[in-house]
Amino acid sequence: MRLSGMILIIFFVVSPEVYALEYMNVQGVKIVFPDEERKIAGSLAQEIPGMLAFLNARGLYTGKKLYVVLDPDLDQPAVRVSVIPHQEIRIPLRAPGVLEEGFRLKDPWKWFLFKGLCLNAVYTMRSGLPGAAHMVFGEVVSPNVIMPGWLGEGISHLMFCQYTGQTLENPMDEALLRACIPEDISMISNHPGMFPGYYAYRIYGRAFVSWIYAKYGWESILGFLRIHGRGIIPLEVDLKARKVFGHTWGFLWNEFRGDSHPCGRGRLISGWWDNPFIYWNDAGIFPGRKGVRLRSRYGYVDKKGSLWISEYDKTGVSHILGSRKGVILEVSRDHLWDPGPGGVVLSSRGSHPRVFILSDLSRIIHRIDAPQGAIAMSGPVMDIDGRIAVSVNIGGNWDIWVWDTQWMRITETPGVEMDPWWQGDTLVFSSDITGRFQIHTPGTRLTHAGFAAVLPRDGSCLCLGEQGWKVASIKPEQGREPEQRPEPEQRPGPEGKTASGYKGTNMSAPDEGPSMESRPYHVFEGIWPNYMVPDFYMDRNAYQAGLSTSGRDVTSEGAMDAGIRYCSGTEYVSWRLSGELRGMGVRIRRYPVDYTSYLEPGSAPVSKDYPYQKTIKGRYVRKIEESRHETSLEWRPFYHNDDWLTISANVGRYRPIHHNGVNGDAFWVGLAVAKDWGGLDVRGNLDLYSGGQRSVFGGLRFFAGQKVLGMFHVEAGRTFNAYVPGHSSFRIGGNVGEGYFTLRPSRLFALRGFDSDILDAGQAVSAGFEVFWPLADLQMGYKTLPLFLHRLRLGTFIDTGACADHMSSDDLLAGAGLEIITSMEIAWGWFSSFSAGIAWPLRQPSYLDEHGPVLMVQIGHPL
Repeated sequence: MRLSGMILIIFFVVSPEVYALEYMNVQGVKIVFPDEERKIAGSLAQEIPGMLAFLNARGLYTGKKLYVVLDPDLDQPAVRVSVIPHQEIRIPLRAPGVLEEGFRLKDPWKWFLFKGLCLNAVYTMRSGLPGAAHMVFGEVVSPNVIMPGWLGEGISHLMFCQYTGQTLENPMDEALLRACIPEDISMISNHPGMFPGYYAYRIYGRAFVSWIYAKYGWESILGFLRIHGRGIIPLEVDLKARKVFGHTWGFLWNEFRGDSHPCGRGRLISGWWDNPFIYWNDAGIFPGRKGVRLRSRYGYVDKKGSLWISEYDKTGVSHILGSRKGVILEVSRDHLWDPGPGGVVLSSRGSHPRVFILSDLSRIIHRIDAPQGAIAMSGPVMDIDGRIAVSVNIGGNWDIWVWDTQWMRITETPGVEMDPWWQGDTLVFSSDITGRFQIHTPGTRLTHAGFAAVLPRDGSCLCLGEQGWKVASIKPEQGREPEQRPEPEQRPGPEGKTASGYKGTNMSAPDEGPSMESRPYHVFEGIWPNYMVPDFYMDRNAYQAGLSTSGRDVTSEGAMDAGIRYCSGTEYVSWRLSGELRGMGVRIRRYPVDYTSYLEPGSAPVSKDYPYQKTIKGRYVRKIEESRHETSLEWRPFYHNDDWLTISANVGRYRPIHHNGVNGDAFWVGLAVAKDWGGLDVRGNLDLYSGGQRSVFGGLRFFAGQKVLGMFHVEAGRTFNAYVPGHSSFRIGGNVGEGYFTLRPSRLFALRGFDSDILDAGQAVSAGFEVFWPLADLQMGYKTLPLFLHRLRLGTFIDTGACADHMSSDDLLAGAGLEIITSMEIAWGWFSSFSAGIAWPLRQPSYLDEHGPVLMVQIGHPL
């Protein structure tokens, strides 16, 4: 009664707010949006008929049952296109910041919608055997998803320029393109930590595809997409290019480069701090820990020497994090970016930007709404008097504004003014009023960099040269007025026309626009999946084969999951089925448990129903072989924000598969927590069984270091009162494949150097320490092969643990070894790792007789 009362109290206190959502249906495309963003949704609805007609006329047909979601929680200003578990175009309501994709447009959401429709048409293009397989398995057979990002980026940009009759101006992209063109196409097909990194798709992909279009025409590009859509091996693109263009993409890239000089191996820098010199990009913080992430442009160093920047997680949500001497510090509040001196950060409420002033980067002490008409802001900085300077976008034009009890506009030039900075009482910033970014004060130009000068910091700035970025001093030239902006350079398009010459699209919205009527959106309309994927797992003892699928609503308010597997070892059919709605879920599963473990010498059998054998050393061996049915009711009260708590009520029934096992039933209530703070990851479980048993588990993992990384982990679990073998017991050396259905990894303790399932008891503990030594910064790819190697590390580790009903020093196990780890990027965007190693048992109880070495090979991440 006490537990149920506590659950009800928590529910009413922390149950998340349910947002009112509407949807419009335009020619089979459903636009889902928050009610307060009806203006943007209506504008996009008017564009859809014209965009679809334009793309269809060029052989690009979007898929059926397509959702367009205006997402208020997506901070990353980029469209997200997916084809499973449903066809979805996810558009951020936050407008792009300075230098971000589409930042010069009056209506960036129009660009995001068009790009989403274009990419959806490319991704769903298939025929031949993939087309036939699509009839059976659904959207999982979609080869066109797996191709270099510069192709999709370049094609979308080309089509948008033709549709609108205007270019997508980005003066920084132009400067980088003028500075150098990479010699090897692998430098734009992947994401190296050196120049140009993630910018490559946009900078070079757009220019390269436009050059291809001018030379070969649209029908050749469309022909390549069609061949790729019916290819059985979707990873390969060069041979298909040869069939259409007569040359590989690598050959065409060298032609595109022409007489241009190769790019030097300069630094790729997104942001920097001058004293001490720290810079960061997508590959890491230098000096600091390397890790491939998407980081923002702005940041600052506080009085304690911590660098604070913002970055996007896998879901596109922005977080503020700090780096101090290799230790990662993270602010718990989400949806913040561009931290600047004085504790100023940016955020937004839907499409409405605002400035926050924070105390200790956590507690909001003041909120300032953007100037009227602004759709985005970037790079706020505060001076000692409390004045805040920031770059503001109104109507596609970026100017510097200052808040001093009210907003004041400082610049009024046509172009981009960005990177404001206070140098005492003087405000400096970067502007492209002269045609190239230079450092200015209001009315005065301070630098004459060859390609660009940006990010002024305390008398210095970053200057772009042919070898990348370098730090240069700012030398004021008093009285020098800004030069007039030259006419933007027009890049030739097909048949020698400029991009601005595409006026003949006449396929914009029809005379009669679509009805702007909307209806309330219901979760169940988009929860069902559109694919079925073959599922396979194999270890030393057996294989498992089956089918699986999963779905989620476009708002992530609901989800479902289903799978079925046949296991050859037990000749058993497993299945799972689950559904969730707004944090409340039901999970049903049937699975086998089959393992053999040792017991302590002299231990009495827990139950006569479990068969035992006695080894020659007086050691009991216990065999578990059961069929289990479990039903769980789960509640995640913080699912919409920080999903760290799960409360569940579980009913289990277990039967023998053949003859080893017992008949029984169980009921338990579980609480599970999982939380991470930068380099610290903490998790725990509490299970309360109806028979009076209590089982508790806890673990933590901590990362620290810069070039040399250290990782420490510890796990411990105990069941009080009598435990049921295989249910409330703990094991050293579990089979990770079991976690596919049980979803109970806290019962499995890995200990490298030993075989799996060697010990099983009512309590267990393990700890380990691993050091990752840098061997080489590979940064290596080859042409358009979909594999890019980032770094090579040597891992040295020692694992210790014990698993016994009555622990003593004699029960201690220890193993040690080393492994080679290569971080890599597969198929243009999927980050993974390959590791191969060897481990030996160093210490074990007298009743064990484990021999080394044990070979370890792993691709990707375990379940």
